[in-house]
Amino acid sequence: MTPTLLALLALLGHAHSHWGEVGHRLIGLTAATALPAEMPAFFRDAADQLSYLNPEPDRWRDRAERTLDAAEDNAFAPDHYIDLERVPTGAREEFRLWRAAHDPKTKQWIEARIINDGGILGHYVADGSNPHHTTIHFDGWVGDNPNGYTAAHGFHARFASIFVQTHFAPGDLHVDEAPRIFPSLRQAVLEYVHESVWVTSGQTVETVESVIQHDIAARGGEDKIHALHTVRQTGLLINGKDTSRLVIESKLPDAMRMEITSGGKTLVRGYDGRTGWQKAPGQPVNLMTPAEQKNISHEADLLSGLVDYAAKGNKVTLAGTEQVEGRDAYKVQVMLRDSTTFTYFIDRQTWLPVKWQGGPWETMYRSFIDVGGVKIPSRFETTQRGSTVAPPTVLAITSAVANPKLADSRFSPPADAK
Repeated sequence: MTPTLLALLALLGHAHSHWGEVGHRLIGLTAATALPAEMPAFFRDAADQLSYLNPEPDRWRDRAERTLDAAEDNAFAPDHYIDLERVPTGAREEFRLWRAAHDPKTKQWIEARIINDGGILGHYVADGSNPHHTTIHFDGWVGDNPNGYTAAHGFHARFASIFVQTHFAPGDLHVDEAPRIFPSLRQAVLEYVHESVWVTSGQTVETVESVIQHDIAARGGEDKIHALHTVRQTGLLINGKDTSRLVIESKLPDAMRMEITSGGKTLVRGYDGRTGWQKAPGQPVNLMTPAEQKNISHEADLLSGLVDYAAKGNKVTLAGTEQVEGRDAYKVQVMLRDSTTFTYFIDRQTWLPVKWQGGPWETMYRSFIDVGGVKIPSRFETTQRGSTVAPPTVLAITSAVANPKLADSRFSPPADAK
Protein backbone atom coordinates (compact mmCIF):
# COMPACT_ATOMS: atom_id res chain seq x y z
CA MET A 1 0.00 0.00 0.00
CA THR A 2 1.27 3.51 -0.80
CA PRO A 3 1.43 5.99 2.10
CA THR A 4 -1.19 8.11 0.31
CA LEU A 5 -3.74 5.29 0.22
CA LEU A 6 -2.79 4.23 3.73
CA ALA A 7 -3.48 7.75 4.96
CA LEU A 8 -6.81 7.99 3.16
CA LEU A 9 -8.01 4.65 4.47
CA ALA A 10 -6.90 5.56 7.97
CA LEU A 11 -8.72 8.85 7.63
CA LEU A 12 -11.88 7.07 6.59
CA GLY A 13 -11.29 4.60 9.43
CA HIS A 14 -14.88 3.36 9.24
CA ALA A 15 -15.54 5.94 11.96
CA HIS A 16 -19.16 6.27 10.96
CA SER A 17 -20.74 9.60 11.77
CA HIS A 18 -23.15 11.92 10.04
CA TRP A 19 -21.39 15.03 9.41
CA GLY A 20 -21.72 18.77 9.23
CA GLU A 21 -18.91 20.87 10.75
CA VAL A 22 -19.07 19.08 14.09
CA GLY A 23 -19.31 15.60 12.62
CA HIS A 24 -16.52 16.12 10.10
CA ARG A 25 -14.13 17.48 12.71
CA LEU A 26 -14.90 14.54 14.99
CA ILE A 27 -14.31 12.08 12.15
CA GLY A 28 -11.10 13.81 11.09
CA LEU A 29 -9.66 13.87 14.61
CA THR A 30 -10.70 10.28 15.38
CA ALA A 31 -9.15 8.93 12.21
CA ALA A 32 -6.00 11.09 12.34
CA THR A 33 -5.18 10.06 15.90
CA ALA A 34 -5.47 6.40 14.85
CA LEU A 35 -2.92 6.64 12.04
CA PRO A 36 -0.47 3.72 12.07
CA ALA A 37 3.18 4.14 13.06
CA GLU A 38 4.40 3.60 9.49
CA MET A 39 2.91 6.93 8.42
CA PRO A 40 5.51 9.72 8.26
CA ALA A 41 5.77 11.63 11.52
CA PHE A 42 4.94 15.00 9.95
CA PHE A 43 1.55 13.62 8.87
CA ARG A 44 0.76 11.95 12.20
CA ASP A 45 1.70 15.16 14.04
CA ALA A 46 -0.87 17.13 12.01
CA ALA A 47 -3.96 15.54 13.62
CA ASP A 48 -5.48 18.86 14.70
CA GLN A 49 -4.89 20.41 11.29
CA LEU A 50 -6.33 17.37 9.51
CA SER A 51 -9.38 17.61 11.76
CA TYR A 52 -9.81 21.29 10.92
CA LEU A 53 -9.48 20.63 7.19
CA ASN A 54 -12.01 17.78 7.10
CA PRO A 55 -15.05 20.08 6.74
CA GLU A 56 -13.20 22.47 4.40
CA PRO A 57 -15.20 21.53 1.26
CA ASP A 58 -18.38 22.41 3.13
CA ARG A 59 -16.93 25.83 3.91
CA TRP A 60 -16.46 26.41 0.18
CA ARG A 61 -20.21 25.97 -0.18
CA ASP A 62 -21.20 27.88 2.95
CA ARG A 63 -24.48 29.78 2.55
CA ALA A 64 -22.72 33.16 2.90
CA GLU A 65 -20.23 32.27 0.18
CA ARG A 66 -23.01 31.13 -2.13
CA THR A 67 -24.80 34.42 -1.62
CA LEU A 68 -21.70 36.38 -2.57
CA ASP A 69 -20.93 34.27 -5.61
CA ALA A 70 -23.22 31.51 -6.88
CA ALA A 71 -20.34 30.20 -8.96
CA GLU A 72 -18.64 29.16 -5.71
CA ASP A 73 -21.42 26.69 -5.01
CA ASN A 74 -21.81 25.58 -8.60
CA ALA A 75 -18.11 24.90 -8.93
CA PHE A 76 -17.89 22.53 -5.99
CA ALA A 77 -21.38 20.98 -5.86
CA PRO A 78 -20.42 18.07 -8.18
CA ASP A 79 -17.58 17.14 -5.83
CA HIS A 80 -19.96 16.53 -2.95
CA TYR A 81 -21.88 13.51 -4.17
CA ILE A 82 -21.20 10.33 -6.07
CA ASP A 83 -24.33 9.21 -7.86
CA LEU A 84 -23.85 5.48 -8.05
CA GLU A 85 -26.67 5.32 -10.56
CA ARG A 86 -24.33 7.17 -12.97
CA VAL A 87 -20.94 5.66 -12.17
CA PRO A 88 -19.56 3.86 -15.25
CA THR A 89 -17.88 0.48 -14.94
CA GLY A 90 -14.50 0.16 -15.25
CA ALA A 91 -4.14 9.09 -6.47
CA ARG A 92 -2.51 11.47 -6.05
CA GLU A 93 1.31 11.40 -6.11
CA GLU A 94 2.55 13.71 -3.34
CA PHE A 95 4.07 11.01 -1.15
CA ARG A 96 6.11 9.71 -4.07
CA LEU A 97 7.39 13.22 -4.72
CA TRP A 98 8.09 13.69 -0.98
CA ARG A 99 10.19 10.52 -0.84
CA ALA A 100 12.11 11.56 -3.94
CA ALA A 101 12.80 15.15 -2.81
CA HIS A 102 16.26 15.89 -1.40
CA ASP A 103 16.06 19.65 -0.88
CA PRO A 104 14.73 20.26 2.70
CA LYS A 105 12.77 23.35 1.68
CA THR A 106 11.06 21.52 -1.20
CA LYS A 107 10.28 18.63 1.14
CA GLN A 108 8.56 21.06 3.54
CA TRP A 109 6.45 22.48 0.71
CA ILE A 110 5.35 18.98 -0.30
CA GLU A 111 4.55 18.13 3.33
CA ALA A 112 2.28 21.18 3.55
CA ARG A 113 0.51 20.10 0.36
CA ILE A 114 0.12 16.52 1.61
CA ILE A 115 -1.47 17.66 4.87
CA ASN A 116 -3.78 20.06 3.03
CA ASP A 117 -4.87 17.45 0.48
CA GLY A 118 -5.11 14.70 3.09
CA GLY A 119 -7.40 16.77 5.30
CA ILE A 120 -9.63 17.83 2.43
CA LEU A 121 -9.81 14.38 0.83
CA GLY A 122 -10.73 13.03 4.27
CA HIS A 123 -13.94 15.07 3.95
CA TYR A 124 -15.08 12.99 0.99
CA VAL A 125 -14.06 9.74 2.61
CA ALA A 126 -16.19 10.67 5.63
CA ASP A 127 -19.08 11.63 3.37
CA GLY A 128 -18.80 8.24 1.72
CA SER A 129 -20.08 6.60 4.91
CA ASN A 130 -23.30 8.61 4.68
CA PRO A 131 -25.63 7.03 2.09
CA HIS A 132 -27.14 10.47 1.47
CA HIS A 133 -23.98 11.33 -0.47
CA THR A 134 -24.12 8.30 -2.74
CA THR A 135 -27.32 8.76 -4.71
CA ILE A 136 -29.25 11.26 -6.81
CA HIS A 137 -31.91 11.11 -4.08
CA PHE A 138 -29.58 12.75 -1.53
CA ASP A 139 -32.16 15.29 -0.28
CA GLY A 140 -35.54 13.96 -1.31
CA TRP A 141 -36.60 11.44 -3.94
CA VAL A 142 -36.40 12.60 -7.55
CA GLY A 143 -38.11 11.14 -10.59
CA ASP A 144 -40.49 8.19 -10.56
CA ASN A 145 -41.46 7.35 -7.01
CA PRO A 146 -43.54 4.12 -6.94
CA ASN A 147 -42.81 3.48 -3.25
CA GLY A 148 -43.85 6.95 -2.12
CA TYR A 149 -40.57 8.02 -0.51
CA THR A 150 -40.40 11.58 0.75
CA ALA A 151 -39.52 14.16 -1.87
CA ALA A 152 -39.21 16.98 0.66
CA HIS A 153 -35.94 18.84 0.82
CA GLY A 154 -34.23 19.44 4.14
CA PHE A 155 -34.05 15.98 5.74
CA HIS A 156 -30.41 15.68 4.61
CA ALA A 157 -29.40 18.60 6.83
CA ARG A 158 -31.55 17.40 9.73
CA PHE A 159 -29.81 14.04 9.66
CA ALA A 160 -26.29 15.13 8.69
CA SER A 161 -25.92 18.18 10.94
CA ILE A 162 -28.60 18.61 13.58
CA PHE A 163 -28.61 14.97 14.68
CA VAL A 164 -24.83 14.87 15.02
CA GLN A 165 -24.61 18.14 16.91
CA THR A 166 -27.15 16.95 19.49
CA HIS A 167 -26.02 13.32 19.86
CA PHE A 168 -22.23 13.16 19.41
CA ALA A 169 -19.26 14.50 21.34
CA PRO A 170 -15.48 13.96 21.25
CA GLY A 171 -14.73 10.44 22.35
CA ASP A 172 -17.97 8.95 20.96
CA LEU A 173 -16.27 7.84 17.74
CA HIS A 174 -13.61 5.21 17.28
CA VAL A 175 -11.71 3.52 14.48
CA ASP A 176 -12.87 -0.07 14.46
CA GLU A 177 -10.78 -1.42 11.59
CA ALA A 178 -7.06 -1.38 10.90
CA PRO A 179 -5.81 0.04 7.55
CA ARG A 180 -5.67 -2.59 4.83
CA ILE A 181 -3.60 -3.03 1.68
CA PHE A 182 -5.55 -2.64 -1.57
CA PRO A 183 -4.05 -3.17 -5.04
CA SER A 184 -6.46 -0.69 -6.61
CA LEU A 185 -7.46 2.64 -5.07
CA ARG A 186 -10.44 3.08 -7.40
CA GLN A 187 -11.80 -0.37 -6.66
CA ALA A 188 -11.28 0.08 -2.92
CA VAL A 189 -13.17 3.38 -2.95
CA LEU A 190 -16.11 1.94 -4.91
CA GLU A 191 -16.31 -1.11 -2.65
CA TYR A 192 -16.30 1.14 0.41
CA VAL A 193 -19.11 3.30 -0.96
CA HIS A 194 -21.16 0.28 -2.01
CA GLU A 195 -20.71 -1.25 1.45
CA SER A 196 -21.94 1.95 3.04
CA VAL A 197 -25.03 2.07 0.84
CA TRP A 198 -26.09 -1.52 0.49
CA VAL A 199 -25.00 -2.98 3.82
CA THR A 200 -25.23 -0.18 6.34
CA SER A 201 -28.32 1.46 4.88
CA GLY A 202 -29.92 -1.74 3.66
CA GLN A 203 -30.82 -2.89 7.17
CA THR A 204 -31.49 -1.43 10.58
CA VAL A 205 -28.19 -0.68 12.27
CA GLU A 206 -28.55 -1.71 15.88
CA THR A 207 -26.65 -0.10 18.73
CA VAL A 208 -25.96 -1.68 22.09
CA GLU A 209 -28.75 0.43 23.58
CA SER A 210 -31.27 -0.63 20.92
CA VAL A 211 -30.38 -4.32 21.30
CA ILE A 212 -30.88 -4.07 25.07
CA GLN A 213 -34.18 -2.26 24.59
CA HIS A 214 -35.35 -5.00 22.21
CA ASP A 215 -34.33 -7.59 24.80
CA ILE A 216 -36.21 -5.78 27.58
CA ALA A 217 -39.31 -5.54 25.39
CA ALA A 218 -39.10 -9.25 24.57
CA ARG A 219 -38.86 -10.09 28.26
CA GLY A 220 -42.07 -8.20 28.95
CA GLY A 221 -41.16 -4.53 29.01
CA GLU A 222 -39.83 -2.15 31.63
CA ASP A 223 -43.15 -1.70 33.45
CA LYS A 224 -43.65 -5.40 34.10
CA ILE A 225 -39.98 -5.91 34.91
CA HIS A 226 -40.03 -3.14 37.50
CA ALA A 227 -43.29 -4.51 38.95
CA LEU A 228 -41.45 -7.73 39.76
CA HIS A 229 -40.10 -7.40 43.31
CA THR A 230 -39.68 -10.99 44.49
CA VAL A 231 -39.62 -14.40 42.78
CA ARG A 232 -39.65 -17.95 44.11
CA GLN A 233 -38.47 -20.64 41.69
CA THR A 234 -38.45 -24.39 42.21
CA GLY A 235 -36.80 -26.99 40.04
CA LEU A 236 -33.98 -29.50 39.66
CA LEU A 237 -30.19 -29.31 39.54
CA ILE A 238 -28.76 -32.13 37.44
CA ASN A 239 -25.01 -32.71 37.63
CA GLY A 240 -24.03 -35.92 35.88
CA LYS A 241 -25.90 -38.75 37.63
CA ASP A 242 -26.78 -36.59 40.65
CA THR A 243 -30.12 -34.81 40.81
CA SER A 244 -31.00 -32.31 43.55
CA ARG A 245 -34.16 -30.41 44.38
CA LEU A 246 -33.72 -26.68 44.06
CA VAL A 247 -35.52 -23.67 45.55
CA ILE A 248 -34.35 -20.18 44.64
CA GLU A 249 -35.82 -17.09 46.26
CA SER A 250 -34.92 -13.69 44.86
CA LYS A 251 -35.61 -10.18 46.08
CA LEU A 252 -34.76 -7.61 43.48
CA PRO A 253 -32.44 -6.05 42.74
CA ASP A 254 -29.74 -8.30 44.19
CA ALA A 255 -30.76 -10.52 47.15
CA MET A 256 -30.92 -14.31 46.78
CA ARG A 257 -31.41 -17.46 48.84
CA MET A 258 -30.81 -20.91 47.33
CA GLU A 259 -31.60 -24.28 48.91
CA ILE A 260 -30.19 -27.42 47.27
CA THR A 261 -31.56 -30.68 48.73
CA SER A 262 -30.17 -34.12 47.93
CA GLY A 263 -30.55 -37.36 49.91
CA GLY A 264 -32.49 -35.56 52.61
CA LYS A 265 -29.69 -33.06 53.23
CA THR A 266 -29.91 -29.36 52.34
CA LEU A 267 -27.21 -26.85 51.46
CA VAL A 268 -28.28 -23.22 51.93
CA ARG A 269 -26.58 -20.31 50.19
CA GLY A 270 -27.62 -16.71 50.76
CA TYR A 271 -26.78 -13.14 49.77
CA ASP A 272 -28.46 -9.97 51.01
CA GLY A 273 -26.87 -7.58 48.51
CA ARG A 274 -23.80 -7.04 50.68
CA THR A 275 -22.79 -10.28 52.39
CA GLY A 276 -22.72 -13.87 51.16
CA TRP A 277 -23.06 -16.87 53.48
CA GLN A 278 -23.73 -20.59 53.33
CA LYS A 279 -24.63 -23.51 55.56
CA ALA A 280 -23.62 -27.02 54.57
CA PRO A 281 -25.41 -30.03 56.15
CA GLY A 282 -24.11 -30.63 59.67
CA GLN A 283 -21.85 -27.56 59.52
CA PRO A 284 -22.06 -24.11 61.14
CA VAL A 285 -23.01 -21.08 59.07
CA ASN A 286 -19.98 -19.66 57.29
CA LEU A 287 -19.48 -16.28 55.70
CA MET A 288 -18.27 -16.67 52.13
CA THR A 289 -14.73 -15.95 51.03
CA PRO A 290 -14.27 -12.82 48.87
CA ALA A 291 -14.15 -14.99 45.71
CA GLU A 292 -17.31 -16.89 46.71
CA GLN A 293 -19.09 -13.68 47.59
CA LYS A 294 -18.17 -12.19 44.20
CA ASN A 295 -19.66 -15.21 42.44
CA ILE A 296 -22.92 -15.22 44.40
CA SER A 297 -23.35 -11.48 43.82
CA HIS A 298 -23.34 -12.25 40.09
CA GLU A 299 -25.82 -15.11 40.52
CA ALA A 300 -28.16 -12.88 42.52
CA ASP A 301 -28.86 -10.65 39.50
CA LEU A 302 -32.05 -12.45 38.46
CA LEU A 303 -32.72 -10.36 35.35
CA SER A 304 -29.13 -10.30 34.01
CA GLY A 305 -26.58 -7.51 33.84
CA LEU A 306 -28.44 -5.89 30.92
CA VAL A 307 -31.60 -4.77 32.73
CA ASP A 308 -31.01 -1.38 34.40
CA TYR A 309 -27.33 -1.78 33.51
CA ALA A 310 -26.46 1.90 34.02
CA ALA A 311 -28.06 2.05 37.48
CA LYS A 312 -26.08 -1.05 38.43
CA GLY A 313 -22.83 0.59 37.34
CA ASN A 314 -22.37 -1.82 34.43
CA LYS A 315 -20.79 -0.82 31.12
CA VAL A 316 -22.11 -2.39 27.92
CA THR A 317 -20.60 -2.83 24.46
CA LEU A 318 -21.96 -4.31 21.25
CA ALA A 319 -19.29 -6.72 19.97
CA GLY A 320 -20.87 -7.66 16.64
CA THR A 321 -22.85 -10.78 15.81
CA GLU A 322 -22.20 -14.49 15.96
CA GLN A 323 -24.15 -17.56 15.05
CA VAL A 324 -25.44 -19.63 17.95
CA GLU A 325 -26.55 -23.05 16.79
CA GLY A 326 -27.34 -21.75 13.32
CA ARG A 327 -29.08 -18.51 14.36
CA ASP A 328 -27.66 -14.99 14.31
CA ALA A 329 -27.21 -13.36 17.71
CA TYR A 330 -25.90 -10.00 18.89
CA LYS A 331 -22.95 -10.20 21.28
CA VAL A 332 -23.41 -7.77 24.14
CA GLN A 333 -20.44 -7.52 26.48
CA VAL A 334 -21.09 -6.33 30.02
CA MET A 335 -18.39 -5.11 32.37
CA LEU A 336 -19.72 -5.18 35.91
CA ARG A 337 -18.83 -2.68 38.58
CA ASP A 338 -16.23 -5.15 39.94
CA SER A 339 -14.61 -5.33 36.45
CA THR A 340 -15.91 -8.85 35.74
CA THR A 341 -16.87 -9.20 32.09
CA PHE A 342 -19.71 -11.33 30.72
CA THR A 343 -21.04 -11.75 27.19
CA TYR A 344 -24.74 -12.21 26.45
CA PHE A 345 -25.80 -13.52 23.04
CA ILE A 346 -29.17 -11.97 22.09
CA ASP A 347 -31.10 -13.81 19.36
CA ARG A 348 -31.84 -11.52 16.41
CA GLN A 349 -35.34 -12.95 15.95
CA THR A 350 -36.67 -13.45 19.48
CA TRP A 351 -34.48 -10.77 21.15
CA LEU A 352 -34.07 -13.12 24.12
CA PRO A 353 -30.68 -14.28 25.41
CA VAL A 354 -29.68 -17.66 24.03
CA LYS A 355 -26.17 -17.96 25.47
CA TRP A 356 -23.96 -16.51 28.19
CA GLN A 357 -20.18 -16.62 28.51
CA GLY A 358 -18.09 -15.69 31.50
CA GLY A 359 -14.51 -16.74 32.24
CA PRO A 360 -14.11 -20.44 31.39
CA TRP A 361 -17.87 -21.11 31.49
CA GLU A 362 -20.63 -21.05 28.93
CA THR A 363 -24.37 -21.37 29.55
CA MET A 364 -27.09 -22.07 27.00
CA TYR A 365 -30.61 -20.79 27.72
CA ARG A 366 -32.92 -23.50 26.37
CA SER A 367 -36.34 -22.22 27.44
CA PHE A 368 -38.14 -19.42 29.26
CA ILE A 369 -40.99 -19.23 31.74
CA ASP A 370 -43.47 -16.42 32.32
CA VAL A 371 -43.31 -14.95 35.82
CA GLY A 372 -45.67 -12.04 36.43
CA GLY A 373 -45.59 -11.19 32.72
CA VAL A 374 -41.78 -11.32 32.61
CA LYS A 375 -39.87 -13.99 30.73
CA ILE A 376 -36.96 -15.48 32.70
CA PRO A 377 -34.80 -18.44 31.65
CA SER A 378 -36.12 -21.79 32.87
CA ARG A 379 -33.46 -24.20 31.62
CA PHE A 380 -29.74 -23.53 31.87
CA GLU A 381 -27.09 -25.86 30.46
CA THR A 382 -23.59 -24.95 31.66
CA THR A 383 -20.33 -26.37 30.35
CA GLN A 384 -16.67 -25.45 30.43
CA ARG A 385 -15.85 -23.61 27.23
CA GLY A 386 -14.13 -25.84 24.70
CA SER A 387 -14.97 -29.04 26.56
CA THR A 388 -16.59 -31.79 24.48
CA VAL A 389 -16.39 -34.58 27.07
CA ALA A 390 -18.24 -33.66 30.25
CA PRO A 391 -22.03 -33.39 30.02
CA PRO A 392 -23.54 -30.01 30.91
CA THR A 393 -24.73 -29.15 34.39
CA VAL A 394 -28.46 -28.53 34.00
CA LEU A 395 -30.64 -26.22 36.06
CA ALA A 396 -34.29 -26.79 35.16
CA ILE A 397 -36.99 -24.53 36.64
CA THR A 398 -40.35 -26.31 36.82
CA SER A 399 -42.43 -23.55 38.44
CA ALA A 400 -42.11 -19.93 39.53
CA VAL A 401 -44.20 -17.51 41.58
CA ALA A 402 -44.18 -13.74 41.13
CA ASN A 403 -44.06 -11.39 44.14
CA PRO A 404 -44.37 -13.80 47.08
CA LYS A 405 -43.86 -12.25 50.51
CA LEU A 406 -40.20 -12.67 51.40
CA ALA A 407 -38.80 -11.03 54.50
CA ASP A 408 -35.35 -9.45 54.34
CA SER A 409 -34.24 -11.85 57.08
CA ARG A 410 -34.51 -14.71 54.56
CA PHE A 411 -31.45 -13.34 52.81
CA SER A 412 -29.40 -11.90 55.68
CA PRO A 413 -26.65 -14.00 57.28
CA PRO A 414 -27.66 -15.58 60.60
CA ALA A 415 -26.27 -13.97 63.73
CA ASP A 416 -23.91 -16.91 64.35
CA ALA A 417 -22.35 -16.77 60.88
CA LYS A 418 -18.55 -16.73 60.98
